[in-house]
Amino acid sequence: MLTRANTSSAMALPMEAIALSLDRIRRQGWPQLTILSSAWQLILYATIFNVNEGVALFPLQLLFCKFFVVVTVVVGFIVDVPDPSVMQRPPRKPGTKIVNPRQILRWAITGFALAVTALAVLEWGPDQPSTTEPSASMTMAFAIVSLSAVNLGVVTRREREASWSWPVFPYFGWIILGLILTWAAVELGMLQRLLDTASLTGRQWIVVLALALIAPAIVAADKAIQLLRQRRRHGSSPGA
Repeated sequence: MLTRANTSSAMALPMEAIALSLDRIRRQGWPQLTILSSAWQLILYATIFNVNEGVALFPLQLLFCKFFVVVTVVVGFIVDVPDPSVMQRPPRKPGTKIVNPRQILRWAITGFALAVTALAVLEWGPDQPSTTEPSASMTMAFAIVSLSAVNLGVVTRREREASWSWPVFPYFGWIILGLILTWAAVELGMLQRLLDTASLTGRQWIVVLALALIAPAIVAADKAIQLLRQRRRHGSSPGA
């Protein structure tokens, strides 16, 4: 015999599954759409300001970042345990879209920060970039874009908890793979010939690692502000 409690439990299960699915889609979209936005803006600004004759990155470098590095982050989200904070959010209003103008604006701003960072290295890097030959400046720009994608995956892993909340594996195993792929694309001879990259010095790697934190830091700050607003809203609501 069905009771009210059983009915409520039966209804809660599919609702929770839907919420978890939407959360995975939203979190997977952050690094993908941010990199897409940054790549588009990077090419646009390089063309407008005639940086390296409009060639910001070589096509294979962009494809490697999109279909290898970013994919490791996406797979990490797929195999990760569900975010336990999903069911703590307020219910979604009927008709609410997964993608809204505010979300698009956030992707555009984050992509802008990443594009400007990579373009600055391309313009004022350690050597003169080339449209046909490998250069340290373009390699640094490529590494910044790739590492930023991985770092964005770390920042967006959890909404209300720390990104390193337990269990950290298998998610961080895929994140580590993304880091290794980026290093290999820069330092391994086979991939250097394929992607037209050049080995970087220790100092250049430090610069790359530091600059690859800028776009993720913007996302982390935005998340902190949103969480603070939610807590204030919840604290000031009647019956809180």
